[in-house]
Amino acid sequence: MKCGGGAVFYLHGLIDEGMDAAAIQVVLGDQEFEDAYLEPCLTGTLTDVLLHERVFFAGCRLSEPALDQLLLRCAGIKEDFFLSLGLEPPRHVIALPSRRPIRPQDPARLEEYELAMRRYEEDMVKAEQYYAKRGISILWYKPMDEDHTGLKEIVQDLAGVKPPIPKTGYEGLYDEYPGIL
Repeated sequence: MKCGGGAVFYLHGLIDEGMDAAAIQVVLGDQEFEDAYLEPCLTGTLTDVLLHERVFFAGCRLSEPALDQLLLRCAGIKEDFFLSLGLEPPRHVIALPSRRPIRPQDPARLEEYELAMRRYEEDMVKAEQYYAKRGISILWYKPMDEDHTGLKEIVQDLAGVKPPIPKTGYEGLYDEYPGIL
């Protein structure tokens, strides 16, 4: 599906409503995932996309071993090729939920909160280093709720989607008769 100047890829597949799931290949289990990454068509396509296109990852952590090796290999190629020529490689971004500890109202729990904050900050630094090694920047977002509304807002903003304008269905109905309403 085209989105602005790029495309949206569903790496694990997409089953639209009304589709016959048996008629398409969808990666659901560990063995299917491993088999898919043995296919040169998939790894070649992913390599091309990762080397030549900007990629925004959402709804994943990119921690599967086969994908991790591919990301590391592509990051090395980008560094050797693009940077050696003085070119700017395409940027990759991953959206990850920020789970910042909530400051307690009870002063007796401040020490517990400060420890949680230190762990939170350490985890963020580790994540930044992990993804940077793979050529990916992190866009931290506040999940807001179980539906990850914060991520939806980021994606809509990046795509230039405007919030819907409520309409009654009667707009323009009486334009021919000014003064009635």
